[in-house]
Amino acid sequence: MVSPLLSPVVNNTEPSHNGPLSKDPRKSKPDPIKFDPISALKEFASITASITTTSGERDRLKKRSQAEATALRRATDRNFKYPSIAKRLKTGKEQLDSELARVDEKLRSYEKMQDHLIKLLASNFNSAQQWAESQLKLEDVKRDLSQATADIEQRINSTNIELKNVKDELIAKHSDQQSSLGSIITDKVKSMGLEILEKQQQHMDSYICTIADERKRTELSIKAREEDLSNRLEIVGRKISEQQRLCSVLGEKWDSLPVTNNGTTIGAIAEIMGQVQNLRHVQEAKDEAIADELDKFEYRVASMENELAKLKQMVGNSTQPSSVAVPAVKAEIEEIQQTLHGLNQFLENQSQLQQAHQTALHSLETRYNHLSTEPIVQHMVAAMQEMYPHASSVQQEIVGIKETTNKLITTINSIRGEIRTAENSRTALVTDMTAERDRMTHEIGYLRSRTDALSHENLLSKVDDVEKLLRSRLDDVENVVADKLAACIDELSEHYSQEPLKLQGALCFIGECKVRKQ
Repeated sequence: MVSPLLSPVVNNTEPSHNGPLSKDPRKSKPDPIKFDPISALKEFASITASITTTSGERDRLKKRSQAEATALRRATDRNFKYPSIAKRLKTGKEQLDSELARVDEKLRSYEKMQDHLIKLLASNFNSAQQWAESQLKLEDVKRDLSQATADIEQRINSTNIELKNVKDELIAKHSDQQSSLGSIITDKVKSMGLEILEKQQQHMDSYICTIADERKRTELSIKAREEDLSNRLEIVGRKISEQQRLCSVLGEKWDSLPVTNNGTTIGAIAEIMGQVQNLRHVQEAKDEAIADELDKFEYRVASMENELAKLKQMVGNSTQPSSVAVPAVKAEIEEIQQTLHGLNQFLENQSQLQQAHQTALHSLETRYNHLSTEPIVQHMVAAMQEMYPHASSVQQEIVGIKETTNKLITTINSIRGEIRTAENSRTALVTDMTAERDRMTHEIGYLRSRTDALSHENLLSKVDDVEKLLRSRLDDVENVVADKLAACIDELSEHYSQEPLKLQGALCFIGECKVRKQ
């Protein structure tokens, strides 16, 4: 650094300690008579080395400041969610700016001091007599400086090559880390998503199977109840037919009995009419079933007639002359005739059966229409209630069965609603999984950006280490150059008393070196 060697020389006399403190020798005006050229040149070399070191420090601080500004701008643009890190970046940027301002001020002061020394040396080395003698020394110095410059350039080139290799290696490692991290994160996300979806799928499948089993059981129970209801209706029909038969028997017996109490018989007719009305309702239901059977029978008869017409058409076609053999045609005709005979017989039987059903229906209608006018209805109803107490509760059971059927229908509808709800929940689950996948993709991008930032910081730290190593090597070279220059100056100072202007060429060469450096 700066050495306080540039000071007036007082003829090897010791200065007085009682006097005031001396000012800064760099700010004091030089005395032409007491000027020390060796001290001035050493001071100039020291200031030059300080300027070089300060310039390197300024460049390094400027690069760090630019890197901090870039990181802070990225954090601001991305709305970084960690304010402590953004605050730390901002504080580091401010500290680097203040340090850079301090280094700039220091560099300006060194440059002012260097300009002052150049002017001082130029004002004191004003002789041109020793110019020819000092040319050889200056050429030697130039050769040494050129050799030192070549050495410095060679070292800078080697350092740049090493730095480039380090950068390439860091970039390769960073790309490998990114690829490995991306593959690991992607595999992990896929495995997690597939496991969750498989579990949800298994749960939904089991739930759907359970609902299907419940639906089958419900349908089976409904079918069983319907069969039970139909069996009960058949039993009721048989009981009604038996009651009709008993009514006819009781009517025959009632005709042979004397009438004892006409008032009681007439008073109970109203109750008997109610029972008869109930029987009529039951018979109407039975008549509707018979009508349905008749409709089915008529449909079958119509289909048979159509089939008969088709057979007749086939017979007509078969009777036409053709190249077919006569025995085969006769066999087909006989077969068709047998079929027609069977169909005619079946139609006759069905017609007789239909007539019998119609006769039975007519007789039943006639009997039920005249049943309320018969005097034996009270005894008939009483006997029916005593013999078949279960017949009066059939209507209530039918109502209960209808209610149970309605409940089962409601249960089926609720199960359908649960199935729809399960499907909606499954759709919502798929939507949630999609949103979770998007969020994890965003987190992966954020982790990659963090990895990029960390790798950038590591790269900057390694570059700083390489730069420090380079600066230390440059300092060593500068020290060697300064030592050689000081030795040359010492040799030249021996001839200073006889040749005061011998070092003017050296001063000019140093000025040229400064201009080239700028």
